[in-house]
Amino acid sequence: MDSFFGQPFIWCMLHNFGGNDGLYGMLDAINEGPFEGMKFADSTMIGTGLTPEGILQNEVVYALSTDVSWRENPVNVTQWLTDYIHSRYNYVSDKINHAWYLLQGSVYNCTDDHESHNKMEIVVRPKIKHLDPYIWYNWTQVADAWALMVQAAPDVINSTLFKYDFVDVGRQVLQDLAHIYYNNLTAAYHAKSVDKAMTYGKKMTDLLMDMDTLLCSDSHWLVGTWIEAAKALGTNDAEKKLLEFNARNQLTLWGPKGEHLDYANKQWCGLVKDYYFKRWELFVNSVVDALKSGTKFDQDDFNQKCFSTVEQPWTMQQNLYPTTPTGDTLKISQDLYNKYKGDIQASAKASIGNPVWEKAYMYKDIPVYPSHLIVHH
Repeated sequence: MDSFFGQPFIWCMLHNFGGNDGLYGMLDAINEGPFEGMKFADSTMIGTGLTPEGILQNEVVYALSTDVSWRENPVNVTQWLTDYIHSRYNYVSDKINHAWYLLQGSVYNCTDDHESHNKMEIVVRPKIKHLDPYIWYNWTQVADAWALMVQAAPDVINSTLFKYDFVDVGRQVLQDLAHIYYNNLTAAYHAKSVDKAMTYGKKMTDLLMDMDTLLCSDSHWLVGTWIEAAKALGTNDAEKKLLEFNARNQLTLWGPKGEHLDYANKQWCGLVKDYYFKRWELFVNSVVDALKSGTKFDQDDFNQKCFSTVEQPWTMQQNLYPTTPTGDTLKISQDLYNKYKGDIQASAKASIGNPVWEKAYMYKDIPVYPSHLIVHH
């Protein structure tokens, strides 16, 4: 049975659903799985493969998977990462190595049934419901990795691949922090606190606008590139209009009435500001209005308004989005880290004693980077 009853098989990595953005990986499983498959009694394994729905994310995962396909034995993942990052950035730094060590032990060490399909609050239609975090890792380690990258960035920001990773890690931290704001917002609603609902609602919408600013600073995160590439396939105005509609619809509703709503969500410049932000702005205003009027928040009514005023209209629009980045990634990242570090640490410490949140949110000391890998200058 281990070898599929004698049928030839390919050991495959199914890593991503919907082409979503979000740091995710099982580096240890990728490193060990193919070799375990070859060691089955009478193994009929004939190769390795990749079967993702989208590949333009988490490049380190695909790099390791394709690398071990050529090896006879598993690698030391920490040493492999150190060499990979040196090659990727053409730069050596203890801070960057340490940052990736933290990522290796958190977002890239999923060992449970979480899958690479982003279901975090910022990219799904808002609702009044307390949600447990869709997080399998200690997110403060990712925040600490971001802090180390902020410190190292001035010396390596001209590396295109570092800049991409730098934005990606910052985006992930903001995404995770948004979960805290969301649960505080819904708690304020249930406690009938208008002031707290307004406070955390504003934190949520401000964070989305800040995320959009960060994403706009790097060429890899622009919705304009996606839309213009689709339009370029058209041979006349009617075809270009249809192709643009399909490009927008696939990212959002994926169907005339949202049959696959948010399945292929992306965290891209322009999309965050004009789609996700506007959904959350409508939600926050609806929650606050319900509290002020003393009425129950009507989820069905909100869903209809969200569809008719935000979601469907965005798929029909033809406004242009930039295809070149704007803003200074380093300055933006430094400013955002300084803006949010207090909330990151306070939120993490507040989770102590909550068994549901402790795994993902308890603030812990930064794991020590292995001494034998420290760079000696």
